[in-house]
Amino acid sequence: MVIEDISYNKTVLNARDKYLPSHLDRLFAAVIDFLIFSPFVSLFTSGILSDFKMNALLSDFSNQYSLLFQYVFTVFVLFVSYESLFIYFIAATPGHYFLYQRIESSNLDDGQLSLIRIFFRSIFKFFSFVFLLTPFLEILVNKERRPFYDRITSTRLISLKSISANDELMPAFKDLIQRVSYFVVSFVFVMIGTFFYQMTSSNLFLNSKDHEETMVNGKAVKCNKNLDQYLVQMIDNDVEQAAQQCAKKLSYHDSNKYYFYRFVIENDRVLKLKYLEKICMSHEVSFFCNSNHLQTATENESGKLVTTASNKQEIDSYKSEDFVYYYYQLHQALLEKDAELAMLLFDKIYDDIVWTDKLENQYIKTFLTLEQSQSRKPATSSEKKMKLNYINFKKRLGV
Repeated sequence: MVIEDISYNKTVLNARDKYLPSHLDRLFAAVIDFLIFSPFVSLFTSGILSDFKMNALLSDFSNQYSLLFQYVFTVFVLFVSYESLFIYFIAATPGHYFLYQRIESSNLDDGQLSLIRIFFRSIFKFFSFVFLLTPFLEILVNKERRPFYDRITSTRLISLKSISANDELMPAFKDLIQRVSYFVVSFVFVMIGTFFYQMTSSNLFLNSKDHEETMVNGKAVKCNKNLDQYLVQMIDNDVEQAAQQCAKKLSYHDSNKYYFYRFVIENDRVLKLKYLEKICMSHEVSFFCNSNHLQTATENESGKLVTTASNKQEIDSYKSEDFVYYYYQLHQALLEKDAELAMLLFDKIYDDIVWTDKLENQYIKTFLTLEQSQSRKPATSSEKKMKLNYINFKKRLGV
């Protein structure tokens, strides 16, 4: 191998044209940069991707464009910072550096590249990759192998090593990089496919019985993460059995939350008692099962609730152990369309129970507020959407 270091030899300007990096060297450099850069992108965009999945699960696409903009902007800032800092301090990104490539001004009299010049080069390079990877096409058809961002900023990528026609630069290293690049490309495609599958299956699951086994056979961690959302969307009959199977895999707190939800909205007395029995099976949740209040709550179904001073005083005297009784009375108040008593009950529950941050509680709270206010003002788009959720919630309650 014949190697000649020409990194600072300004007398071989014409000869340097022979030392433009090959297409394969450029590709390997890009793979190395991708391997280094990707973990930073994953770290800083994990929250945004989680919001994407959550919105897909809720079938809420109102702020998808906002999340997409946040994602692209975050990647943009990281990419420009990555390129600019490395090029400014070592005249190359890590991928270029490992393959003996450097970025310099096309005019040797300019000296070291300024930070602002490198900054604009990085910006142009980012947008060139966004628009259909145009740099690769330009490098293939341009004899100077200079994409447009190099021409605009008067820069170019050079190789510091002269390679004979019958030899290669570090063949063992190239072979390793080639194998790694194949693995990375395959891994990226698998991850992209998995991401889109999860987003689509989250929507299909709520409407298709074919996805029932996904919930049944899924891990308990996934059930624990998603069960709240299934409850909020009012579990469809097609996935009722799957949701029950999922609840069995959860901790007593989460599974009882599911059974309690069914207890509240169930109108059939026999089924209601079955759900209540499941709730009370755990000694650790015995506070759900105060015998006196539960007996009253499950047997006195024909009694009509009336808002009176004595009722208010009795409600105020309830303890947090009467959690199930509160919800049963709230359910009855909604059926009777007694908004005043329902608001009184809900305020008591809302103050005493730790589930105050759950969406189902927010649904009830807002629904009751709207029922009581009877507002005639034109609703905004977000309010219309919220009201639609409350209407669906009322339907599930049989109101």
